[in-house]
Amino acid sequence: MAIFSKGCEIIKDYCPFRICPIGAHIDHQSGMVVGAAINLGITIEYEKTNDSQILIKSEMHSIEFKGDIHSDEIHFQCWYAYLEGVICFLNEKYDLKFGISGTIISDWPSGGISSSAAIQIAFAKALTKVNNILLNANELISMVCYVEKELLNINIGYLDPYAIICSKKDSMMFLDTKTNYYKIIKNTSFNEKYQFLLVFSGYDRKLMFSNYNNKIKECEQAVKKISNTIEFNKMRDVPQYIFFRNKYKLDDISYRKFVHFYDEMSRVASGLKAWRENDITTFGKLMNASCESSIYNYGSGSDPLIDLHHVMISIDGVIGSRFLGAGINGSLIAIIERNKKDVIVKNISTKYLQKYPSMKDKFKTCFVSIENGVEL
Repeated sequence: MAIFSKGCEIIKDYCPFRICPIGAHIDHQSGMVVGAAINLGITIEYEKTNDSQILIKSEMHSIEFKGDIHSDEIHFQCWYAYLEGVICFLNEKYDLKFGISGTIISDWPSGGISSSAAIQIAFAKALTKVNNILLNANELISMVCYVEKELLNINIGYLDPYAIICSKKDSMMFLDTKTNYYKIIKNTSFNEKYQFLLVFSGYDRKLMFSNYNNKIKECEQAVKKISNTIEFNKMRDVPQYIFFRNKYKLDDISYRKFVHFYDEMSRVASGLKAWRENDITTFGKLMNASCESSIYNYGSGSDPLIDLHHVMISIDGVIGSRFLGAGINGSLIAIIERNKKDVIVKNISTKYLQKYPSMKDKFKTCFVSIENGVEL
């Protein structure tokens, strides 16, 4: 824990994590996605310093961050590169005078829950608060995209910051990342019979050090191969009839990337209707289809998470399952029948740990609810 000054004012800021039940791997191609904030997240406990120094400890990492609000240095191989990116973003727009000293606490291991976006937003809230600066939602969304895409070269889409910031309790956020238009669809009836279950495989994942960017490059190469007299930038720019006319130009990887994109767009549209009508059986089937397409068409996933998904869908009472984020280790989200939740968790643990017994002390499950986005 951070060592606070005697008699100091301890301040807390919080940012929730997000889930994405449908709309996998298409936000970076200007697709439509589904997201929601949950009741787990990042908390930063801190005090204002009397100078420009920053000292941040993290319960998830052994190395602490010692920095300065006037520095533009980024240590790309360190967890706190995200914090340094936030400092760079804020320094371009504001005159920072004071730093902070504190501790970052996470409610859940990293991997698919937008922990990198959450830590940036929580840290930015803390730094701006002690410097009497108020950031609005658009600035925070721009900040996350700038830090990850421009500074850290992680080609994220808009799903994470929008879901974290704009979500509402008991609602799904449907976002068109081409126009950044979003709508909130509330469904309070969901909680009567169903429950979201978050499951951690036991295997950590760091997006910065994964092959996430390579998958996006494959999408970009697929778009280039299908371009002819018309130059397309994203898969969303390619009409389906153009794809069907020119699919002979594509290798198997490129072809499957396009199939995943078009099918996932269709699943998002169907999911919107199913959630609005509380047709959770259909919504769950769409989640399963999304996950299977992520594995077999998009080429995402790791063995532990793929196995975990298949364990999930084999258990009675599990309505839908999909791994979160890039699926490169990390976590999975599922919809389950509320009246069977304890038996479901027991069966998941038994079946999964039979195959991965070394994960006994790291494997985790947690019932989660959909909550409001970050409080600004």
